[in-house]
Amino acid sequence: MFNKMCSIEFVLILTFSLCFRQANAIQCYQCTSCSRPLDRSHAAKQDNCTSCETDIVYGFGSILSIGRSCLRQGQTCQPSDKMVLKSGQVTMCCDTNLCNTNGGKRIAMTKATFIILATLTMLLR
Repeated sequence: MFNKMCSIEFVLILTFSLCFRQANAIQCYQCTSCSRPLDRSHAAKQDNCTSCETDIVYGFGSILSIGRSCLRQGQTCQPSDKMVLKSGQVTMCCDTNLCNTNGGKRIAMTKATFIILATLTMLLR
């Protein structure tokens, strides 16, 4: 019983620390006509971002444009995949320093999913 309580406390502390860390400001690359891979000498670094965003526009399977941006307090990044017949736009989001170098992951395990899985693992032991 004592070990289970210690495990629950550990998971709660871990959850709190991840949420607190996420509230801190990060740096993101910002450019409107970016290269892939990113040429860091042509991209500005923005401070005080809450998340970074990468938008890639495709035309018949080829990349037409890439934009990288810094989202600030009150702005929300909405990942999306609006592709039809190899054309459209993909938006990727990330929340660590300079994470929008090469886009981001279109499908990724979120922190919340990790926390839930860790909690269930601890509780089922």
